[in-house]
Amino acid sequence: MLRFTFLLFLVLPALFAGAQETSPELLKRSQLKVNLYAVGASFNYEHRIAKQTSINAEAEINHGFVLPQHSLDGKDWAHIIYPAISLELRQYYNLLHRKENKRSITDNTGGFFSVTSGLRLPPTVARNIVRQNFFFAIPAWGMQMSVANRTNIEGRLGYAVLYGFKTQQWHAAPNIRLSIGYVIK
Repeated sequence: MLRFTFLLFLVLPALFAGAQETSPELLKRSQLKVNLYAVGASFNYEHRIAKQTSINAEAEINHGFVLPQHSLDGKDWAHIIYPAISLELRQYYNLLHRKENKRSITDNTGGFFSVTSGLRLPPTVARNIVRQNFFFAIPAWGMQMSVANRTNIEGRLGYAVLYGFKTQQWHAAPNIRLSIGYVIK
């Protein structure tokens, strides 16, 4: 009974909450992008699934620095290059407000909350580390902005939770991502 009451307490306000009225034209139906960021590159496809919600599928290649656990003096830094695939659910907010204030919403410009999950594949280049797949989930807040003809800047701030399949251990770390991209379509 306590679970039911708690669940009702969480769900009931959502049913009666007033939401911002939007039209489907606020979010672009779909867009294909290529992004570059400090530690990698990605190719993604974003598709609108509701008035302010989209799914973003992404394939990326990343570069990272790793300090293995057995290194006590910090001299054993290793470079790794690894591919990753992910699926991200984005909930945009204040799009109608931006449009009413004559601010750009081109190429899904605006703020969003997101949850990303995916698979980080074993590193293709690595030294002194365990080669393994990782499952990851990243809740985040982000902004996307179209700055010129098809040029896009995106920033995300979140917290990544990773699970290593070989070591069977959980890891967590802050996640900051800044990228510049080109909207192909």
